[in-house]
Amino acid sequence: MRKKNGFTLVELLVAVAVLAIIVTISFAIYNNYSKGAKEVAQKITMQNLANAAQMYAKEFKTNPDFWYQEVVDDVPTGNEFSCTTIKQLKNKGILQGKLVDATTNEAIDDDTTIKIIRDANKVITSKIEKDSLDCDKTPPELNIVFEGNLIGDWYTGEIKYTITPEYGYSGISDYNYYIEINGERTNLEDVDDKYVYSGTVNDDVSSDNIKVCAWAKNGNDIESETVCETVKLDNEPISKPTIKASDNVTSNNWHKNTFTLNISGGGNSLSGKYYEYRMDEKEETYNKVNDNKINIGTSDHNKTFYVRTCNNVGKCSDEALYKILIDKEPPTITNVSKSTSSYVSNLTIKATINDSLSGIAKYKINKSSSYNNTGWTNVNGNSNSMNINANASSNGIYYIWVEDKAGNYSKTSININNIATLHTVTVNLGDSSSRTVSGNKVISGIVALSSVTTNNGSVTNSYLSGNRVYFTVGNGSSTSVPRTERVTVSASSRNPSSTQSCRCDYGDTLSGTMCIGQGGPFTNKQIQYWSCINNKWIPTDGLGVNDSNRSCQEAGYPYGYEKDISNYMRPYYDHEGNVTQSNCDQYVYNYSCNQSSDPVLKTRICYADCKKPDYRATCTSRLTCPSTYTLIGSKCYTCSRGSLNYSSKTCSYNTTVYDTVYRYTVTIKYYA
Repeated sequence: MRKKNGFTLVELLVAVAVLAIIVTISFAIYNNYSKGAKEVAQKITMQNLANAAQMYAKEFKTNPDFWYQEVVDDVPTGNEFSCTTIKQLKNKGILQGKLVDATTNEAIDDDTTIKIIRDANKVITSKIEKDSLDCDKTPPELNIVFEGNLIGDWYTGEIKYTITPEYGYSGISDYNYYIEINGERTNLEDVDDKYVYSGTVNDDVSSDNIKVCAWAKNGNDIESETVCETVKLDNEPISKPTIKASDNVTSNNWHKNTFTLNISGGGNSLSGKYYEYRMDEKEETYNKVNDNKINIGTSDHNKTFYVRTCNNVGKCSDEALYKILIDKEPPTITNVSKSTSSYVSNLTIKATINDSLSGIAKYKINKSSSYNNTGWTNVNGNSNSMNINANASSNGIYYIWVEDKAGNYSKTSININNIATLHTVTVNLGDSSSRTVSGNKVISGIVALSSVTTNNGSVTNSYLSGNRVYFTVGNGSSTSVPRTERVTVSASSRNPSSTQSCRCDYGDTLSGTMCIGQGGPFTNKQIQYWSCINNKWIPTDGLGVNDSNRSCQEAGYPYGYEKDISNYMRPYYDHEGNVTQSNCDQYVYNYSCNQSSDPVLKTRICYADCKKPDYRATCTSRLTCPSTYTLIGSKCYTCSRGSLNYSSKTCSYNTTVYDTVYRYTVTIKYYA
């Protein structure tokens, strides 16, 4: 095998050692030189940082504990009186650009701490300490404290509150304090030189959301979180509650069962409320009301409950009171009776009612068998016992009711079966010559006899048998009763006087035994038909009366027509019935036409004035009596009183006679 040429291991080791020595000597020389330069540069950097930190401290005076003096020289010797960061100095415009650590040639981080120190010779220096615990990198700590009357988690009255910040060397550079009540915010600016704020919430405020908040920055602009403390304040007025019984009975009135007092109203709903009560005005201990109800038992009778409203901050209202009266016993009814068992038209129902506790409130007596609210008689005042009555006018079952003031009631009944209607009937016994008279009367439907009376004397006996009432009356006074009696007597008579008597026809004159005929008007109606031809009246009845020489009018018929008819003979009947003739002058003085068709109907009325002939009068012999007598046959008769009977020639008349009699009218009153 062929052997190669080269350095041996020893040679190599020697060469390396020599090279190492050379390098070491060179690095040492260089290092000493470099270190000196870096130390100078680093010293300059630290001085600049110290100057910047001092400028920051002087300008902003961030820490009131250390920087309330006007100049840095007043700071006590040996204190590390301030601490800041490069970032803060840049933010304030004191430093600019990038800073390098000359000893390490590395950039100095903005969060690097710069501590400012004054030594015993009053020389102010600074040094860099990364993450130094002595520097103020902690945000301010804000404490909010409330003082007041706290009950549970509610205050009442006035609240005082204080905001106190805790901070480091850098102090506080900015802050914001405020109070918020029901969402309405008020900023709090008036702080002291330690940035402490004290305020008050007055006692006229009530809210469940009072919030005090604070925020701050330290001198290095490190912010705190916003800290809020919330409190509740109840200053609402408390009113007394309402007490209502479950049966709606009011205080100091009677209950007929146990019940519940329901408590409501009063107080306020801010901090919450509850009710409490005591049963004696002198008691100091109250019992809490559970479920807003107080159960009342019989043992609570005559007690008074005093109830008040309280809230959760210890305030209570005035007391509302309720007086308990309980009566569970119904009243009693005794001595039920009726005023009579005889038949009557009405009677009285009687009873005694009692209630020893609440007293009688009302009562009634009627035919109602079920409880209702009508017909009651109210009892005023306080009464525990009383007698009552009511009138009954018909048969049936009557119920007596009584109710006490607690509402308990009782009833009982009584059967009424002797009510009947009172009727009246009269019996006229007529006239009797006897002083004592008996009689009877049948009455349909009679059930009882009430009374028998008479208008005269007395009823000596009366009784009912079946449907017949028997009675005897007597001892009455007599009376004179007029009676008409017919009397007939003979008429008085005398002889008549004898005279001759002549008479003529009506209208004629008697002259001795002759009658002078005076005549007289009589009416003769003639009917004649006329035609108006050529304006001339032409007779058509053939009477021979020439009227053709009279003209007629075109527009009507003539009027006022008059025509003389001479020697007109008319028969005349005298008083003896004989026919004679007499000359009459006849005149037509009324002429009237009824218009119809042609010929025209004409009616002519004629009046005649005739002279009768004289004739012999009719004469007879006549018997006459005086004016008070009547001629019967050949004698005159008269009556001094009464009327004359022509056939019997007697006088009849009525006369009054008086009889002594007893008159009785019996009045019967009975029930049916």
